[in-house]
Amino acid sequence: MVISKIHEGGLAPVEAGAYLAGLIQTILEQKASGINLNKYHKFQ
Repeated sequence: MVISKIHEGGLAPVEAGAYLAGLIQTILEQKASGINLNKYHKFQ
């Protein structure tokens, strides 16, 4: 996965970090990644 648009006028680094932390938490809790992760996590 790529988190893009992290720049001035785009996604703030703090927001990107929070999004990534939530994504990692979901991966660990659900023991899922890739296509299976779509069931548990809404992607932007």
